[in-house]
Amino acid sequence: MPDDPRETTSTPGPGRAPVRRRPDLRRFLVVGLVVGAVLGGIYGYYSPDATSSSLGQEVVMMAAVAALLGLLLASVAYLVADRRS
Repeated sequence: MPDDPRETTSTPGPGRAPVRRRPDLRRFLVVGLVVGAVLGGIYGYYSPDATSSSLGQEVVMMAAVAALLGLLLASVAYLVADRRS
């Protein structure tokens, strides 16, 4: 039966190259930034009050610092994921 699609032919087809799926750097960094900022803001809101700053200043400062730490951790996670792929 020559019309059978399961039948192999003797003519070579296009070669299959292995596909390497790389993680997306932007997604890692954005998620790290957002998660860090949210966790830092929550920590700044519920932490003990500082005498020389308002609650809003504490929340913004902790969110900014935690966002930078989140970026750092996300970049390390990206490097590990990229190395494994």
